[in-house]
Amino acid sequence: MADSLILTAKRLELKRKMGREDDRLPRKWDRDLYRSLGGIILYQTGYLVHRMTVPLWRLFKRSPSARLPAVGYNATVVALITLLAGFVASLLAGETLSVSEVQLCLWAAVIGAATLVENKWAIGMFLDTFRESTLDAIEAASDLEALEQWLDRRFRPVRPVRFGVPVGLLVGLLLYGMWNRSHQQPIHVGPIVTVMLASFQIAVVIYYIYPFFVVLPRRLSHVRYRLYKANPSSSEVVDRLSDLFTKVVYITVGFVVVVTVSLAYLQLLTLPTSLFLAVMVWVPAVALIVGSQLNLSQIISRTKWATLEEIQAIIEALRVQEKVPSPETLDHLDKLMDLHDRIRETPNSALNLRAGLNVVNSLLIPLLAFVLANVDRVAAFVRWLQERLTTP
Repeated sequence: MADSLILTAKRLELKRKMGREDDRLPRKWDRDLYRSLGGIILYQTGYLVHRMTVPLWRLFKRSPSARLPAVGYNATVVALITLLAGFVASLLAGETLSVSEVQLCLWAAVIGAATLVENKWAIGMFLDTFRESTLDAIEAASDLEALEQWLDRRFRPVRPVRFGVPVGLLVGLLLYGMWNRSHQQPIHVGPIVTVMLASFQIAVVIYYIYPFFVVLPRRLSHVRYRLYKANPSSSEVVDRLSDLFTKVVYITVGFVVVVTVSLAYLQLLTLPTSLFLAVMVWVPAVALIVGSQLNLSQIISRTKWATLEEIQAIIEALRVQEKVPSPETLDHLDKLMDLHDRIRETPNSALNLRAGLNVVNSLLIPLLAFVLANVDRVAAFVRWLQERLTTP
């Protein structure tokens, strides 16, 4: 009884921390809530926008909205702030920006803000899935405690800041240096400021990729769940987790395609940027879909074999109970063995063949985008390879 009460209390506490932020006003901000730094930036931006627009509503004698602005508006404000920071720096430095430099600043501001939105959506899907189904399926309070401690560490805002500042600085200087070398433009402070601010936003989001794409699925495979014993792969928690990981991969792949095409348009899709995208985004995305399915398979197999061992123990007990089994016992044994075989033949994976092919196709989309964005380079490489192969 006491263990059940502890388990229920721990579930309720975790569900509270995973709850959605309250966008109603007056502002109710709970610092214990699990929020990505990208979500925090967008939320705080919306709150500031609301506070700044209250006098305008009163000027026109209209009551202000009772809710914060939508995420799209908040992201637009973040992009404008990032863009204006660079323009102000250029103005103070007495610089005149060219059209290509303005395009670079616009691209950086939009990509940086879009990355924050993608981060908010992805982490939000993680939290919603856990709050609505996964936590209720976890059977041990110790597993919930371990999960809570892990999430407490990962959602400390200081961690992505510590990662984002140096990585954003390095990536921003790298991107601007490559762009400047390809466009032969004089070095200006304004574009550097905008690109570095956008790179910080991107680096903050990248911080969450490894722990949630690679580490978390592996940790979940060691948790004890309450599954449908006759067919564990059909359990709700397994289906929801598989759907979660697949959707996150789709969102990530789609965003990578947009970034790849835009980098090619700005002549920034070079070997260093391609390697950066591969190491920081592409490899973790592949690791997520492969690792998550392998870990879900472990969960399914562990539950399946626990059920099979129970049936085997019952069959063995009936077998040794009577030297000459009665017809009733034989009929019971036949039914148990039939049940045993049916459970053994259930799938060990939550991903069927069709869904697996769809995921593989989605993972090939960024590669196709890279090829289309560099058709001339790919063609030149193919011609060079043909010459090498045909030359005696």
